Amino acid sequence: MHRYASDVITWASTITTILAAVVGLGSILIMVASVLVSVRTRADAMREVRKAEEMAKEAHAEAKLALTEVRDLSREARDDVRTALRDVWQVLDQVRTDAKEVQRIKEFVEESAKAAVAAAQESKRERKVMQHIASGNLAAQRGDLEAAVLEFTEALDLEQDFPAAWYNRGVIKSQLGDHAGAVSDFDKAIAQKGDFAQAWYRRGIAKAALGRYCEAVADLEQAIRVSPRLATDELKQRLADLREECEETMRKEHQP
Repeated sequence: MHRYASDVITWASTITTILAAVVGLGSILIMVASVLVSVRTRADAMREVRKAEEMAKEAHAEAKLALTEVRDLSREARDDVRTALRDVWQVLDQVRTDAKEVQRIKEFVEESAKAAVAAAQESKRERKVMQHIASGNLAAQRGDLEAAVLEFTEALDLEQDFPAAWYNRGVIKSQLGDHAGAVSDFDKAIAQKGDFAQAWYRRGIAKAALGRYCEAVADLEQAIRVSPRLATDELKQRLADLREECEETMRKEHQP
């Protein structure tokens, strides 16, 4: 663009010079013609005048050509400016598009990083949970029931949605004689895993120990429905005894 502007100025200066030359030349020739009129014949004077006119016409033609070139140059410059502006807008559009893509990539990277951190934390938490479960099972095997309860509690503090942990702690509580606490743990295990047959069975046994015979019968019957293999002769006999206890309790409740 600067090059074209410089060219336009140069051509304008040239035209000015040409026009000035034409005017000057015309003045000189007129003066010459005037002198010749006074010193030469009329025919000689007219020839000089015609010569001056021809030279003026040539200068005029050159000036006109120069103006045409200047107009063409200006038109080309304008077209180049328009093209340059279109290119600039295209670049700006591309920059905006690239900025949006960069932002999208940045958001994706940030989300991926968050997901990776969360996954790492989750994996670490799960490892701790399983470590406490394993330690609880080992403590129970060696007869350290209080330590087993503590380990299962640590696991549940980290992960509430863990039916097996609730069940394991409930079993240990039953062994420690905390049947009410065991029932509470079995409640949570069953709430999280409705087909947990062993939890139904253990809760039935814990309720029986608490004298809640009718509820115990219902739980043991549900355990058998979920897992028919639990229906051993021993359990069937236990159920028969509990039904009698349930009926006796109901008779006492209805006595005046």
